[in-house]
Amino acid sequence: MINRTPPKLPRKLDVRPGEESAYHFMLKRIEGAKQAKVGVIGGEPYAVNYFMALANTPVLAEGLARLGQAAMEVPGGEHTFSHADHEFIDAVIAFDSGFNWLMAGHAALAVQAGVRLEALEAIRGKREEDLTEEERLQVSFIRAVRDGSMTQEIWLAMWERLGSERGSIEYAFLVLLVQFNHLLAHAMGIPDITKPEMDELIGKLQRGDFSVSYKDYSKTFGDAAFDTGK
Repeated sequence: MINRTPPKLPRKLDVRPGEESAYHFMLKRIEGAKQAKVGVIGGEPYAVNYFMALANTPVLAEGLARLGQAAMEVPGGEHTFSHADHEFIDAVIAFDSGFNWLMAGHAALAVQAGVRLEALEAIRGKREEDLTEEERLQVSFIRAVRDGSMTQEIWLAMWERLGSERGSIEYAFLVLLVQFNHLLAHAMGIPDITKPEMDELIGKLQRGDFSVSYKDYSKTFGDAAFDTGK
């Protein structure tokens, strides 16, 4: 559990000349995260602290957001990863590491996208025997990309599953993008979701007590929001 104070939102007067536009872009992301209501950590909307911290380097922060937008435009294309595949990445990276910040915003999105709640619980509880064969392939692929341990067998299996090698490349790209955000949030001291909060969230999902969508989630991207098609 991280117990540090993350960087605060910089003042406008502290922004370097030429970075004003990027700074205002990050203010839109912060406001969008407050409006999206995709999750809560310690009483604060998911990702608000992260975007405030990133705003200390507004040009890089905006660049990261627009890279994320490009990746989030991929689902819905032919023979590539889906929103559910995306959410599987968040679950594996978060639960494997023990820094579960991502799941405060993405657990409900995962279920909404079609990920089995039982799969999330299995990954969290290190019970991979409870996963389906396809889910185990996803876990193996995500870990192999993340850890630099990819094999030809795993790569070809994902290629076959998605229907194209391009899809495998795009999925690998998103794994690394999620890992980048995950590690940066950890480095900056972004607060984690506590075990009681995670337990409560899982309980709500079990009861079907949630209402989120990718349209909500897209608000967290500011004016770089991706097209949800909804």
